[in-house]
Amino acid sequence: MAGGPVGVKHPAKTLFLISAITSLLAFTLSLIAIFVPWSWKDTAVGQRTWVDLWKNCIAFVSQPLHPYTCQENDIDQVGSVAGGSMKCRGYFAATQVFIVSGCVFAFLALVFAFLIIGKLWSKPIALALYVCTLTFLAFSCILVSFLMWIVYAEQNCQPGNTLFPLKGYSYGWICAVVATFLAFLAMLTAYLGLFKILSFKPFIPHEEPPMYPVAAEAPVYLEPQPYYEPVAYEYPPVVAPLAPSYAPAYAPAVAYPPVLAAY
Repeated sequence: MAGGPVGVKHPAKTLFLISAITSLLAFTLSLIAIFVPWSWKDTAVGQRTWVDLWKNCIAFVSQPLHPYTCQENDIDQVGSVAGGSMKCRGYFAATQVFIVSGCVFAFLALVFAFLIIGKLWSKPIALALYVCTLTFLAFSCILVSFLMWIVYAEQNCQPGNTLFPLKGYSYGWICAVVATFLAFLAMLTAYLGLFKILSFKPFIPHEEPPMYPVAAEAPVYLEPQPYYEPVAYEYPPVVAPLAPSYAPAYAPAVAYPPVLAAY
């Protein structure tokens, strides 16, 4: 019974719908966070450095058009955004891995949450467990990503380099924080939905037992029919047709009495 009784709403439907919507928002924000700057810092007079997960840019803010130059992040180099520090390199790489993983898990949680909404009446416990697991993984990964960035941004990865400590949290980090909160809501509602699936018992109306055994047939009651007097109908007499008469081919001889002559 995939659709459920007419007019009856499954109590877990709203919970999984909220989980799907919050997973969608968490996926969108984490996807944005992958491609926008996470921190910025004024490293010189009229220069501002923006650092995201894959590149860093130097903008010349003192000029009218704010021109900028960008280069890819090479965390293995000494003068890079990791400053040659093994710890900073690890924090930076962990942020990259966990934010991408959280984005993927949030998308999968979205798909499974929408899929389970149409199958709630069949008690899909396994599918609900998948949704709970995926929302938990999405929440955990996005949470770890922005925490790793905090540790990285507060580290003096290279003494003497004006870029460190980076601080100056920007768009990507803010998106990750909001996505973490949304992923937590998705996880919470998914677990509540699982609890509703396990505990919900649909109302089944009581049916009276049959008066007669199932194998036997109940007598059929017929309505009494009105009595009608017989009606005699008079028909005109029927005259049988006369038999046809046929004249004989030869007329029989007529016998005359003998005549005596008088003498």
